[in-house]
Amino acid sequence: MNKNEFVIVIGFVGIVFFAIASVVAKSLGVDIGVAVTMVLRFFGLIVVIVIAATLLSHIEKSSPRDALKFILPLMCGGLMFCFLPAIDHWASLGQPSYYRLPLSLPVWASWYAQTFYVLVAAGLGCLFAKLFEYLLF
Repeated sequence: MNKNEFVIVIGFVGIVFFAIASVVAKSLGVDIGVAVTMVLRFFGLIVVIVIAATLLSHIEKSSPRDALKFILPLMCGGLMFCFLPAIDHWASLGQPSYYRLPLSLPVWASWYAQTFYVLVAAGLGCLFAKLFEYLLF
């Protein structure tokens, strides 16, 4: 697979990634009642991740296989990072509106749990990269 074919594959993966993220963001905004600004922030972070992944694929001097191993964990970890404001929002439900953050966070919304979520998502990205490497190369 040469560099041009790799850019096409990365573009396709980015479009699919953005489509899945858009569906999830819309369902968050409508079904769960997350604020519109949070959904817009989610879209903005997704766009930044896709642009960064595309730039990394162009800048990467090594083989496309090595670039894919780096880009997919970044994209999956970045997607989970985009959900962190929603987790903070869900943790603050039921608190008076004048508190910015709840006085005591549930364990699933603490900073170390959120860090764990991002690391697990990046690990899944590594598994996806291995799967793509096996299927495509």
